[in-house]
Amino acid sequence: MVNGSSSIATATASGESNGPDTVPLVTPTEPSKDVSLIDL
Repeated sequence: MVNGSSSIATATASGESNGPDTVPLVTPTEPSKDVSLIDL
């Protein structure tokens, strides 16, 4: 369950190549959160 959080951060970082669908969805909703995930 804890891994889920780590998985999300990794997906966001690799979202550019892995799944761009997740990046644009999170960017317009809360760009601040996207930056926080990458920072982690």
